[in-house]
Amino acid sequence: MSLSPQQLLPSLQRYPLQQGRYHVAFSGGVDSTVLLHLLSRLQQQGEINVLLSAIHVHHGLQQEADRWADHCQKVCDQLEIPLTLSHVDATPEHGESSEAAARRARYQAFEAALEAGDQLLLAHHQQDQAETFLLRALRGAGPRGLAAMRPMRLIGEALLLRPLLDIPQQALVDYAVAERLDWMEDPSNQRMDADRNYLRHQIIPLLQQRWPGFSTTFSRSSAHCHEADQLLRQWGKEQLRSVDPGEPLSLREGEPEVQLRGRIRSWLQLNQIDLPDTIHLHRVVEEVVGARPDAEPLVEWKTMKGAPVRIRRFQRALYIDPGMEKRTFEQPCRWDFQTSLSLGEGRVLQATVAVDGERVSVARLEGGEVTVGWRRGGERCQPAGIPTRRTLKNLLREKEIPPWEREKIPLLFVDGELAQVVGHFVCEPFVAREGESGILFQEVAALG
Repeated sequence: MSLSPQQLLPSLQRYPLQQGRYHVAFSGGVDSTVLLHLLSRLQQQGEINVLLSAIHVHHGLQQEADRWADHCQKVCDQLEIPLTLSHVDATPEHGESSEAAARRARYQAFEAALEAGDQLLLAHHQQDQAETFLLRALRGAGPRGLAAMRPMRLIGEALLLRPLLDIPQQALVDYAVAERLDWMEDPSNQRMDADRNYLRHQIIPLLQQRWPGFSTTFSRSSAHCHEADQLLRQWGKEQLRSVDPGEPLSLREGEPEVQLRGRIRSWLQLNQIDLPDTIHLHRVVEEVVGARPDAEPLVEWKTMKGAPVRIRRFQRALYIDPGMEKRTFEQPCRWDFQTSLSLGEGRVLQATVAVDGERVSVARLEGGEVTVGWRRGGERCQPAGIPTRRTLKNLLREKEIPPWEREKIPLLFVDGELAQVVGHFVCEPFVAREGESGILFQEVAALG
């Protein structure tokens, strides 16, 4: 098929630009060179009347990186298109492949260069889509993964578009040759240790010999998987209508495992958490949901950015445990409560004179040594309105506070006696009565 600038218009019109500009992710290779040239032609013909620019990410991973940047600048100068050159650190993090690190750094650079309302255009084509489908199938992906690359998604406050996703790569090469475009060849594309390159050079040619239209067929399969994934997402939203972010996921007696897995995925998405791989999801079902009632099961994995995710169960619900933040102090800390007391990363304890609420009597505080500490075991308290002293362990259990959350609750002591379990109750005889001066102790997020 022959390629013309007008073939981009349906995709661009599907997602009209309300404000901002078009940015082309410009590597200097044949695909992005063709995309930039097509858009330049549309601009010259008056088909698009918005600002057009290019972004080149300088990874610094190869000796020729500076030459590629110079080439991109030369092409943009010829087309009279402004170029943003972004230098990034693509050093892999622990356990991260060099390809994944480069991709992470590249998209961080893209997002930093975009403003609200902008659109970032990528030159992924039909063969790229087929390769992605194959790679994900080989890794055991489900409908979401097999949907491969989406024609549109959000990137920060901008949109990412792939207007060439239905175009065969050969059509791009033919266009580049016909228009006598100048492009760069990345030598790393020949490395056979990269999975995508192995597929591209060893497997794809064999598939093309046997099934010439395989790229079109795989793209169609990706579209079917995308539709299936959309239905699953909608089902998941309906299942979680009454659940807000941060809330636990209630378990249902006798629920089929396939539905449970679907609800867990939707719940994690609701909380903007990367989905686990099949092994960890299986462990959540088997080891956390399926554990005995008195157990404290935990399954943990790391997101693509390296952040830990911990899934626990308490009674008949699943919880996302952010883990114990680093505390400012471990041993009981003396406090004059005139200034805020740092508890750890992002948390402070503050004292405010108040006339209502669960307050500690000023009279009981005067002359006493006030300290703040954490549960160590054996603490006892008689909350206001309860006739007897009880162990703190049992009181928190009755309030249905998960065990791992109990260790994060700051405790206020006066002369060594527990006066308040902050955020939950004040202990007798430290309760400020009606008309009595009182201090309201609260845990709040630290400013800044």
